[in-house]
Amino acid sequence: MHGSYDKAIAAYDRALELQPGWALAEGNRAIAGARRERVRQQGCDATGGQVEPDEIVFDLNRQVGAAAEEAEGGASMSDVASSELWLRRVQTTPGEFLRAKFAYQAARDEQGSAEP
Repeated sequence: MHGSYDKAIAAYDRALELQPGWALAEGNRAIAGARRERVRQQGCDATGGQVEPDEIVFDLNRQVGAAAEEAEGGASMSDVASSELWLRRVQTTPGEFLRAKFAYQAARDEQGSAEP
């Protein structure tokens, strides 16, 4: 997930040498290979060039609890409307999100079981 696909693939290959047929390693290796190929084809970073950096603006005079952002055209938005707008701008498919989530959970579970 950090863009080190060659290292990840090498690690999964090694894991599969030690434990052939390990379904989790095979699946994650396939994901890493697909992501590496996608980055190579698009010639860009791990995000696929889809994410532009946010402009961070701090309002030191804003009161706590006064949750309003300005939308295009200068109208203010509530926290709910702001969250909905952010969610609509997320550029990932449900399948990509779930693959990433399950890979994270599996890594976390493996890390937890490896501790004495």
